[in-house]
Amino acid sequence: MRLDIDDRDFFYIGWYDPEDGDFGAYLGDKLKDPEHNAAEEAVKDSAHGKDARGLYWETKRAANSALRLARTAIANLERPMPEWAKTAAAEGWKPPRGWMPPAPHKGEEQEGT
Repeated sequence: MRLDIDDRDFFYIGWYDPEDGDFGAYLGDKLKDPEHNAAEEAVKDSAHGKDARGLYWETKRAANSALRLARTAIANLERPMPEWAKTAAAEGWKPPRGWMPPAPHKGEEQEGT
């Protein structure tokens, strides 16, 4: 399963299973999965709305931006992105190759968590 865009009606981000050729859960569904929840948390403010299927975006460009942000959030589950990086990524910023969010200092909560 991989996170991808479903462009039926609006643009939804969901878990695509290439073996089945279809989507399973969408961001906006309530799941007890750390990857799903991290991705949803990262993109929920950029969604244009939510319906019975889940969070949706009205343009492909906005959905692609959100998808990049969701994938980055999943890749950095142990190192959540600071708020400034979430905002920048939603606006199309692409982190330099090898960039990772700063590690929280011992005994401190990281900004944006």
